[in-house]
Amino acid sequence: MDSVTPVVSSEGGRLSDPEIESEQAQIDHAYACLEKMREHTSELLKHSKGGNPVDDDALRWHLRERLSSLGDSAAPLTFGRIDPEEGGKHYIGRRHVRDGKGDPVVVDWRAKVAAPFYRATIKDPMGLERRRRFVLEGRRLVDVFDENLADPDSMLSSHGGVPDPLLAELGRARTGQMRDIVATIQTEQDLIIRSEIDKFIIVQGGPGTGKTAVGLHRAAFLLYEHREMLERHKVLIVGPNQLFLEYIAHVLPSLGETAAFQTTTEGLAGGLARAKAVDPEYVARIKGDIRMADVLYRACWNRLRPAEQGARTMAGGVILDLPRGTLNALLREHSEKAPSYRDGRERFLEAIKSHLFKTHEHALNTATSDAVETVQSVVKRSEIARAINKMWPAQGAAALVRRVLTSPSALKVASEGLFEAEERRALQAHPARELKERGWSKEDLVLIDEADFLING
Repeated sequence: MDSVTPVVSSEGGRLSDPEIESEQAQIDHAYACLEKMREHTSELLKHSKGGNPVDDDALRWHLRERLSSLGDSAAPLTFGRIDPEEGGKHYIGRRHVRDGKGDPVVVDWRAKVAAPFYRATIKDPMGLERRRRFVLEGRRLVDVFDENLADPDSMLSSHGGVPDPLLAELGRARTGQMRDIVATIQTEQDLIIRSEIDKFIIVQGGPGTGKTAVGLHRAAFLLYEHREMLERHKVLIVGPNQLFLEYIAHVLPSLGETAAFQTTTEGLAGGLARAKAVDPEYVARIKGDIRMADVLYRACWNRLRPAEQGARTMAGGVILDLPRGTLNALLREHSEKAPSYRDGRERFLEAIKSHLFKTHEHALNTATSDAVETVQSVVKRSEIARAINKMWPAQGAAALVRRVLTSPSALKVASEGLFEAEERRALQAHPARELKERGWSKEDLVLIDEADFLING
């Protein structure tokens, strides 16, 4: 038998070979088991009560997610089978399916036991005797192709190493939505997909070589392999535009995965602004350079100003005094350990309130009915409030980016040692008024998102 040999093809729409009929029966059984799993989960969801409300809500959420992942798909449930040398067989598919006894009927393609389906070769059969690939139309089996990995001589008459199911998939009509490639993943693709989670991977290739498909299947694999961690932290998929996201939207759900968010570069700004301008390529590259993160960080924290003098005000006949040294000591303390600009500012304000209350508590309690409220009012509206706002002013993300893109002095200080003069001029090609009329570019939205993180955490 050749290494890649059609066992039988359908004739007149009917499958005549007993082995084909047996495989069709197994496929039908897998679908029936999946339906039982859905019914069982649905019943659990209907009767998920009895604990406290918080636990009930959490359980129902998990059951709804489970039910969603078990949803029916137009893509075939199982697409192949592997026969280990020690006996037995494993059907490989898009998701794990078990029978009423809990035994596996279909093995998820991401499981370790399924790896030989994609990687086994005649040189390294990975413990397989045979690999069988299915060609299906919906749930109907129309062709079966075997690869005999235990017979090296049979490889001499192989079809160039390209299994017919792959050719069938390549020849299938394209639609307006991207399909998963889980049935036809090649060895090189599988190596990328199953790489360790701590690896930073760049997939390069020409148009139509499967870069996006590999990236999506890697996301699906990581969600399977590290589900507890990634369902908690989530997976973010960023596409160039909404049309692209609509094209790929059905890939992960077809693999039973729902714990991923998809957005565009515009969406990264979280609705902070909208893009309507287009930057020249040179300017876009500068804005996308990692150095811009340092520029924004400096521009953000450069807003802090040490007090040049102390601050004083009167409340309820009591003179409230903040010496210059105290103000600057509190500024240093809270700027050095602040997790974000806003959080540091709030802690700075609270520290000043605490200092005023402690140092003037007795006088305030004697002169006012509510010493705490008096201190709160002083820090909001008084000479002390103006001093605080001058030392640690409030700022917004869009305003921070606008200042970097329009203020030569602010950009020069923030980019010292990072950007050349030519790059600074390119960044500030539009004056403040013109920038406002022109609007933000996509690259600006990413800068605003970074600025929002620096300010708000």
